Amino acid sequence: PLRGARTSLDAGDVTSALRDARLAVDEVSAAAAWLETSSDDDPVARRHSMRMLRELDRELLADNTLTAVLALASDTDPARAQLARAMASIEASLLAREAKPESGPVAHGGLRIARLRALVRLLDGVRAPEGGTDAELGPRLSAVRTLMLRAVTDQSPLRRAVWAAMTRAGDALLRDGHAEVTDLLLAWTMMFPDDDFAIVREASMVPDIEAAFDAYARLQTATWAASDPDDSDAIIGVVERIGELADALPPEQSPRVESVRLAIARLGNQLARVTSASSHATVPTDAIDAIAVELGALARRVFGARQRIGIAAEDRAGDVEAGVRAIGAVLAATGHRAEALEAAVAGVIDAGRGALPPALAAAIERLFVWLVRRPHVDDQVAQPAADAMLPGWVPLSRLLGGFYIVRPIGRGAAGSVLLAVRADERAHRRRGGADDREVVAIKVPDYSGGAARNLSEQEFEALFREEAGALLALPGHANLARFITFDASAKPKPILVMEFVRGTNLERTLEQTPLDMARAFAIIDGLLGGIDAMHKVQIAHLDVKPANVVLRDESGVAVLVDFGLAGRRLRPGCGSAHYGAAEVWTETGPTPEPFGADVYAAACVAFEILTTSVLIRGETLKQVLDEHFAKSPGDAVLAKVERVRRLAPLAQLLRVAVARDPKRRPTAARLRAGFAAIAPDLLSLKWPLEVG
Repeated sequence: PLRGARTSLDAGDVTSALRDARLAVDEVSAAAAWLETSSDDDPVARRHSMRMLRELDRELLADNTLTAVLALASDTDPARAQLARAMASIEASLLAREAKPESGPVAHGGLRIARLRALVRLLDGVRAPEGGTDAELGPRLSAVRTLMLRAVTDQSPLRRAVWAAMTRAGDALLRDGHAEVTDLLLAWTMMFPDDDFAIVREASMVPDIEAAFDAYARLQTATWAASDPDDSDAIIGVVERIGELADALPPEQSPRVESVRLAIARLGNQLARVTSASSHATVPTDAIDAIAVELGALARRVFGARQRIGIAAEDRAGDVEAGVRAIGAVLAATGHRAEALEAAVAGVIDAGRGALPPALAAAIERLFVWLVRRPHVDDQVAQPAADAMLPGWVPLSRLLGGFYIVRPIGRGAAGSVLLAVRADERAHRRRGGADDREVVAIKVPDYSGGAARNLSEQEFEALFREEAGALLALPGHANLARFITFDASAKPKPILVMEFVRGTNLERTLEQTPLDMARAFAIIDGLLGGIDAMHKVQIAHLDVKPANVVLRDESGVAVLVDFGLAGRRLRPGCGSAHYGAAEVWTETGPTPEPFGADVYAAACVAFEILTTSVLIRGETLKQVLDEHFAKSPGDAVLAKVERVRRLAPLAQLLRVAVARDPKRRPTAARLRAGFAAIAPDLLSLKWPLEVG
């Protein structure tokens, strides 16, 4: 019947094709019933099962004809539901047959391989409905969990086939939007032995999974090579691999993936600072605190990933964070004893092994053991961060356009940010050893996979040159990082040089530092003041978010930083997931002026400052973007704010600022005036605002 349906469909005879398709569905249902009840003990039944699996594979699973024909039927056609039930039954029976782990020789190996091959085909071809319910998601998660339990202990010749099937089940979860690449990376690496992930990289059909597990494997290899605690080069190699793991995760793919990517990237940067210390006395204590925060965040992400995939988990983030802070406390104590540092490091190692993926836990163990063996004090000035953490294109001389690169500051989707000093001041020091050099932040464009979807590398760098050149008009302003220069001729890449603002960024402040309403409104006012100053010279920032607002160490003034995306027009790649207005994400229709996108993002940041929660919400990137494209973005959240009488003016101000149509949004100056007007009535409230 299926061949008849295919022939009729090719001939344009839909009626005959549907008739044959319904007969084929009856045969698929009969096959499902047979596979569910057949016995492997009967040779005749085994041969029949093998033949049936081959036919299903060839005629149904490897060919989309039946689904295509039934798509021509009405939504109420019973054959569609019958086929769905039959396919679910086949998947369930195959999983049930292959749920038990094996060891040693396998009986009826050919049949078992055929079942696993059919299961992989099913997992590759079946799509869960868009926005699937928990009931619809259940079988898919059940497949992943069943195969995980089988894979973790299976020592039979079927081992690779089981792992391949499990990987394809994970692919299906990602494809349907029910899991993230970081869920699989964090959960699977915690559950399985270290030497099996090559199978995942080979079997996966999702490039993001392949890239993530490949980077994880390189980190794992680097930790094995760093077994000698006195081998500083090997330790630097471990830190470099952590940076590569962050780079391997797709930027801005979803809130969860981005949070893991940024945590790993920031962890790598802070570990690089520690590796620059020649003694305990020269270890930057703020780096230890930052490592504690990032490891705690990663441990929480591991806990969440294990829960989502269905693995028993214990939240040990607090133990990891407290353990690292204990190391910082020992290092800060004058004349500390080696035994105290060793005990603190042992505590972190123990907590890390239970809370972090093994390769990452081993990396932390290697670095802190290396740190224990450093001298207490010495007469050397701490050297810059490890060369290995610098991007590979940085010259060996570390000279870029008249500046000497000291260390990386951060990695992002649009480029690298590097800490630098003027080349002629690289060796300059005040009397007494204090640093008297002007320290700057250099932004360099990185041609990422995201940019490659829209522009060639030459077009990308030309656009960077064009827009960065516009910053020559940037005014001096208390709420803007000072623009120093743009060197389009620097080799090997053009560079944008800005003031390096010492302080804590707003993202970290909202996570760690309690505020009051007066301070919150002062930060909002400063942020909008900086944006307004940019807009007055027709320049938009185009990446307004908490991570790009730094509160100066001495004054606490909010300063807008990172102008790597700034310019006079919207373009592909500008904006961030929770803060990018709809016009940032679309390439169709006329391009609006860019200033409304800054106002929209600033309103989202202002809401976050006042409440410590995001305004535009969603569990996945698609859900977040859908909310940006909604008729009234953030409506559900703002409706809750409006129900609190005293907060109604705030909700109304935010509604107009995040209007779907950028022409309806106020200017930055008007939004700033609006916040100034409502502030007096809200200053007596407790921070953060409770808005549900």
